[in-house]
Formats: sequence, structure tokens, C-alpha cells
Amino acid sequence: MSLIVAGCAVTSRGPSVEALIAQRVVAAESLARQHEANADIASAIEQWLVVGALRPARADVSDHLDRLGEAAKKEAARLAAQAKAATKRRRYLEAKQRWLAAISLTPDDAQLRSDYAQAQRSREYQRWSRRLAQSETEPASATVEVQQPPVGNAELIYQRALELLSSDVSKAKSLFREVLSIDSTHLGARAYLESLP
Repeated sequence: MSLIVAGCAVTSRGPSVEALIAQRVVAAESLARQHEANADIASAIEQWLVVGALRPARADVSDHLDRLGEAAKKEAARLAAQAKAATKRRRYLEAKQRWLAAISLTPDDAQLRSDYAQAQRSREYQRWSRRLAQSETEPASATVEVQQPPVGNAELIYQRALELLSSDVSKAKSLFREVLSIDSTHLGARAYLESLP
């Protein structure tokens, strides 16, 4: 027995996988647009990546990501300039916050990470960092590693899960969980798990 409710095919077992995915795409696109309107570039990019992972054939997603990528680069450059100025004024906590915000916007920017590492090596910065660590306000490490997503079989497992979606949803969900255990930043696997029953 099937019913059509608000544009979603509903069977006696519940909404179809495609209907759930369509709902998740609509929600992610709506969030992406809200984040764009609020100038939250990183969150907007994350939501467009979810849309792209769930609907890889949508050409407009790459346009949004390209535009937001350029905006992220400009914002990261502005934050890096503010971080350098704060460092010159010996406002190291402010500088660190600006560096980390810039890096979070463009994590693949090797020059930005290099500039931050160089700022961390300054004698004044290291003294400040040690004092801060001694006061137990922050961990003792004077350097911050920018973690890259783990590399491995996550993408192969993800592709296998996609293949199983139409035939064995529970096995697909299990594989999506496995992908996240390997790469907790995998947006596609996360999006499918959130949208599946």
C-alpha cells in the first residue's frame, strides 16, 4: 500500500530512501543559504558539500562552492592580516584566534599554515604560550596541528554503501558508520546517516 503525502512516497514501511534524501537536500540547501546570508562562509560551504554529496549531478553546487571558496580566501587573508597586526601589538591570544579562524576557512592553504607556524616560533609568542600553559588556561603545547582528514578505504566503503542503498539500507547504514569511524569529517556519509530511517 502506498500513499503520496506532501510530495513524498510513503509505503507501509515509511518514506522511501529517495524521499528522505530529497528532504535532507532541501534542508541542507536551506541551511546553506541561511549561512550565506549570515556571512558564515564555513558553515555554508559545509552545507553545499552535503547537497553535492547527496546530489552529485547538480551543477549549481560547484558554482556555489567556487563563489564561497573565493569568499573564504578573501576572509582568510583579512583574518591573517589581523593576526599579524595583533602579533606586532603582542596580543597573542587575539592573534592565535585570528590565525585559527583563517586556517579553518582555508585548511588547504599551505602558505597560511606556514605563516602561522612562523608566528608561533617567535620568542615572544613562545614565552606567552608557556605562561598561558602554566596558568592551565590552555594546554602546554605551543603549536597547534591542523588535522587533515584520514586517508584510507573510507571512499571505497562509501561507494559500496551508495551501491547498497537501493537493495540493503541497513547494510548501507552500517557501511556509512564505518566510513565515519575512519573519517569523521566525511560529509556524504554523515548526510546519508542523518537522512536514512
